This record gives sequence, structure tokens and C-alpha cells, in this order.
Amino acid sequence: MKRLTYIAALVLLPPVAFGACGESATGPEEQEQLARTSLMGAIQVSVSVTGSSLGAMELGVALDAQAIRSVQPGRAYTFAQVAAGQHYLWLYGVEKGCTVDGGLSRQVAVLPGQTETVSFAIRCGGNGPPKRPET
Repeated sequence: MKRLTYIAALVLLPPVAFGACGESATGPEEQEQLARTSLMGAIQVSVSVTGSSLGAMELGVALDAQAIRSVQPGRAYTFAQVAAGQHYLWLYGVEKGCTVDGGLSRQVAVLPGQTETVSFAIRCGGNGPPKRPET
């Protein structure tokens, strides 16, 4: 009689207990990856240049003092899979005689699942008209 009870219990268990109903079983590694991904966001960076510079600037942006990513004015670049929290961006390669509105660094708060936007505006030249030579 006990044997029949065990067999009946297996037959009557809901299919979810065995991972049926289209559900995929996830192991600890998959669950950890899913948790990390849900705590990620992104940062989109753009750079603009106004005025005249002496040459072609080789600009770069670094996220949290990591490797510098090359950027071109007028284009947007995205740092994907950035952990939620406070981060810092630095702009490199600005020519002498140019200024950056707001400075060369930015602090940005990344929220899970969100894309934060950061822009750097570079102004070059603009020292006014050339001076007349003194006579």
C-alpha cells in the first residue's frame, strides 16, 4: 500500500515542481548574472566643439579612471553595462586655448535600467577680433 501512495504522489504533483509549463530552470550562475544585469545602467556621452581650434583634437573620455575611449565631436557614445551608483567621467585631449563648460570632469548617478546622458561643450578661440598693430 505504501508503494502505491508514493506513485500516486508523483503523478499528482503539479508540473511546476519539475520545471514544466515552459519555465526554464536557472542555476546559481544564471541567477547571479540576471541579478547583476538588473543592477546595470548605461551612460551616453556626447562632445561638441564650437569656435576654431588649431588642429584636429584627439579627444577621449574615461569612465572611473579606466581606459580612455576615443570620441569625436557631434557623435554620441554609450558606456553599456555600468553598475548602478556614482561614477566619474573625464574628458582628455582638449587643446590649449579651448575651455570646457562645466570643467573636464562630470559626476553621474547611474540608475538600474536607465541611460544617463552627459555632454561636454568645448569652446575654442573667441578671444575677440585681432588687435591692430600699434604705430
